[in-house]
Amino acid sequence: MDDDQDDRFIFGEALELSGINANLKTFNGGEDFENYILSNPIKPDIIFLDLNLPRRHGFEILDDLKGTDRFKETTVLLYTTSDDENDVYKAKQRKASGFITKPTDFLKLEKIINQVFHNFYSATEPSGFIRL
Repeated sequence: MDDDQDDRFIFGEALELSGINANLKTFNGGEDFENYILSNPIKPDIIFLDLNLPRRHGFEILDDLKGTDRFKETTVLLYTTSDDENDVYKAKQRKASGFITKPTDFLKLEKIINQVFHNFYSATEPSGFIRL
């Protein structure tokens, strides 16, 4: 989920070019995401969550997700422009699966997407919290 339309488009393009077969659903902000997730019985395998969202901060949404039985074990990666180590620490404390600083290079984004999906879905055992 990202409130920046260009970032959502670029992420979708990188995912498609990575060759990973995934059904991507994007949202304009936290409220759109929460309305969808609460009303839809299908649980996503992985959530990429921006921190700096209008109205509700990504950490608030992360707390809500991890505070429910339904999403307690869901892979939630913070995907943000922040590279602040305090944000990384908060992400770990709030049980995020990882913290990704948005790359400025499209090829780096494609590589990151491949790393994430390999780590959480191809590996025998996910390596725990990832920092990319």
